[in-house]
Amino acid sequence: MVSQTRPVHISSTGQQLDKTAVAGDSDASHHFSICRTSESNPACHTGNHVGQYYTLPPAHVRTLFSHGLPSRFQMQIKTFNEACVMVRQPAVELMSYLEKADYSKPAVRYLLYGETGCGKTMSLCHVLHFCFSQGWLVLHIPDAHLWVKNCSELLPSSSRPGRFDQPIQASQWLKNFKITNEQFLSKIKTTKRYVWTKREHTEEGRPLGELINQGVTRVKSSSDVVGAVLRELRLQVRGTSDAPFRLAVAVDGVNALWGRTTLKKEDKSEVSAEELTLTHNLRKMLRNDWSGGAILTTLSQTGSLYTSRSAYLPTELLGEVGFDQMDPFVPIPISAYNDQEFESCYLYYMDRNWLQHPHSKTEEGKKELIFLSNRNPSILERLLPALGHFLSFLSSRAGRRLQREQGQVQKNSTGTALRITLVPTEKYQHVKGFGGAMTDAAAINILSLSTKTQDQLLRQYFSPEGIEYSVVRVPMASCDFSTRLYTYADSPEDYSLLNFSLAEEDTRMKIPLIQRAQALSARPLALFASAWSSPAWLKTNGALIGKGSLKGKPGGKEYKTWAQYYIRFLEEYEKHNLSFWGLTTGNEPTAGEMTNYSFQALGFTPELQRDWIAMDLGPALHSSPYAQTRLIILDDNRFLLPYWARVVLSNVHAARYIHGIGVHWYWDHLTPAKFSLTTTHDLYPEYFILGTEACSGWSKLDPGVRLGSWERAEDYAHDIIEDLNNYVTGWTDWNLALDLSGGPNWVKNFVDSPIIVDQNKDVFYKQPTFYSMAHFSKFLCEGSQRIGVSFSEHTSLESSAFLRPDGSVVLIVLNRSDVELQFEVWDQTLGFLPANAPPHSILTLLWVTS
Repeated sequence: MVSQTRPVHISSTGQQLDKTAVAGDSDASHHFSICRTSESNPACHTGNHVGQYYTLPPAHVRTLFSHGLPSRFQMQIKTFNEACVMVRQPAVELMSYLEKADYSKPAVRYLLYGETGCGKTMSLCHVLHFCFSQGWLVLHIPDAHLWVKNCSELLPSSSRPGRFDQPIQASQWLKNFKITNEQFLSKIKTTKRYVWTKREHTEEGRPLGELINQGVTRVKSSSDVVGAVLRELRLQVRGTSDAPFRLAVAVDGVNALWGRTTLKKEDKSEVSAEELTLTHNLRKMLRNDWSGGAILTTLSQTGSLYTSRSAYLPTELLGEVGFDQMDPFVPIPISAYNDQEFESCYLYYMDRNWLQHPHSKTEEGKKELIFLSNRNPSILERLLPALGHFLSFLSSRAGRRLQREQGQVQKNSTGTALRITLVPTEKYQHVKGFGGAMTDAAAINILSLSTKTQDQLLRQYFSPEGIEYSVVRVPMASCDFSTRLYTYADSPEDYSLLNFSLAEEDTRMKIPLIQRAQALSARPLALFASAWSSPAWLKTNGALIGKGSLKGKPGGKEYKTWAQYYIRFLEEYEKHNLSFWGLTTGNEPTAGEMTNYSFQALGFTPELQRDWIAMDLGPALHSSPYAQTRLIILDDNRFLLPYWARVVLSNVHAARYIHGIGVHWYWDHLTPAKFSLTTTHDLYPEYFILGTEACSGWSKLDPGVRLGSWERAEDYAHDIIEDLNNYVTGWTDWNLALDLSGGPNWVKNFVDSPIIVDQNKDVFYKQPTFYSMAHFSKFLCEGSQRIGVSFSEHTSLESSAFLRPDGSVVLIVLNRSDVELQFEVWDQTLGFLPANAPPHSILTLLWVTS
């Protein structure tokens, strides 16, 4: 279920919107208490939580587990759009030990062991989340067997004769270590001078982050850098109350460090684990000759090559040498999932609509699943969903709203004349995502509601139970959807931007809401920023509105100041732990070329934009900590393509700083997508195209808010499908929320929004356009790739098909006609999916392909 709603208005034309307030659902709450807990802080987990799932905050998943989760769990996150871990008794036991430990004494080694599939890795991840939440420095080695089994590059060590380096693996581990422990890297200083080459060295007293960067940027020295990092941590961690950090050393599959490898020398003889620089240094870290932390390990049958598949005891997997070097340790056995835990797992998958076994909802079907999986969730995941079934989600003018149905794939054609055939060999662009803009007006409207209703609104957009927006556009300072005109540097002649500061609209409204949205989202939010106008004192007309561009020429002080304004914006938002995926070069640069333009604008011709990027903005970003931020040109209507792209991207000095092209949907009817979007892609295929703004109600012929308008939902779906079929990677709606008049907007440029807020009643209305967005945003996760389709005959249906990273297929179909259209989908690896599209409807089909 996407949301709790009730219809409040259905007109004679079939228009419908949904009114949402905060209401309880006793059945849902009871179901939640059976298999899930709302307690996401592992420090609060006790025996009462055993058998329940808890949700890992998305920010912790990205930071702590950027590299440490099993592949099957990573796929589950992508499929379910959330990261849930079951609370198991061994993890609770281990966390209890850590809470009571005396850290002035040598670090204790803990060893989790059990049969294959009993949950050792996920229990270790649970404990690591505990350590991370308590502010520990986390040194995590996931899948240690990969260090001795898979190696894309093995080189003789230049500093240690007889040893072998694995530079690519070492460099990647350093990158992930840096992501997890960024907060410590400037505080910990090196205790000695490290020499890497005749010309490169790291001085004593330098931040640990500088040492890590050496291994990341100079890959050949990365193995030695790992050893240096481990050495510094061992030397500096201590068990006193004023210790700078507590250290968790975690190795999944620790027995691999004493097992046989599959790596070969030039003479084809086997490389021993001890001969690997990484393994040698990690073994040192496992000695308990340091205090101030703990050593957390698991045993893995995968990590012990050439041993019996049934072996799982420490003596069997560690071997004599490994056992002696790990001894003493605290053994923590993990048993197979018990009835309660498997029941919780079963209910969780049912709740996520994952159990598509034909009889999964029956008691007999449940028994069959228990038998087939032997109460092993990892086996249960591989059994499901069953091939041969598909899900459909329907919204229509008649009042359907993401109505879910399940169907069965047929071996033979249904005989329907209209057939849509998947052509998976035709592969096109990958999806970035879908979302909306956190304008001042959107923030004002959301915050006008009670706290509970605010949370419900944000959940509708960003949480797994909602439509899972993953892109947020953020205006830099004011735009027309503000209540006043302002920039972040309104002090005249402040070319050094000494008085640059965010506004209250940022610090008190937009930033807190974006942070809350990020906390709710299971997907990382891709933030991108757009500026409407520079400060007036930098402009030729001396005003934020009207026709005006920057004074001077590219390369001059005005253009360089405007470039630094972007850097300062990124710096200030970073202080609030918000990083930006992208920046546009400015909202609708052609608006600032129009006489008497009514609201904020900054004029650029494509030639000026090209030169500003080449001479000012590009170099400023490149030399800043934000060099990886994607720079998006145009951010204006698509009828300007391909001309604008030709002017800017044909210049190599500008093009090297640019990543993508932003397009707005206004006046799309003037230029066919094939001639603007596809032509641009064909000319410059290395640059992505992203829809950066769209809204209904902008035209004087059809202005403002229209509650319950299905026609506008069709307009959205038509434009999105057309864009996707012409290489656009995502689509960003305009204001996330507006009031009943379509504002506030200081220039009274009122428009519509997928969510309309009624402050006086403490409710918000989900417009049909909300559900139109849902058919794309909820099902097309980042990384989904468009694939080809063909039609057996001419049809008025509009469609687009995608292969998701989890191996499932999404087909979105729009029927704007007045008649029901039956059709079948032919997946040549699976069979025929019978379907029908009611008049004026949007249909999303989802199935696992073979």
